[in-house]
Amino acid sequence: KKIRGHLSQNGLVVDSTLVEESRQIVILVAVSSIVPFMFQFPAIIIRISQYFTSINPWFSRILQSMFPMVPASAPFITAFIIKPYRKKRQQIYNQFKNKTNSAKKDGKFGACLA
Repeated sequence: KKIRGHLSQNGLVVDSTLVEESRQIVILVAVSSIVPFMFQFPAIIIRISQYFTSINPWFSRILQSMFPMVPASAPFITAFIIKPYRKKRQQIYNQFKNKTNSAKKDGKFGACLA
């Protein structure tokens, strides 16, 4: 909200797709910060219960080996969500930069911000 407010005070308009993509990336970061805990929590419980109950250590090791899937999922998150987001942001930045450069050449730098 602060960034959009600052941009609107200076007469800049933020593309609605950029706002939506920014919202999606914030949600994605929040979810991806919870996912490691969700995958590691069962392994921690199994390890702790091994000391307090009569679980076979072999069975405990097999179950624990099934849970560390977060490192395998991280490249997919980067490839399918973060990479397109970065490309779109770079494209918008380049458009703004080109508009600013052309306005500087024409001597109308203030006009490109309105």
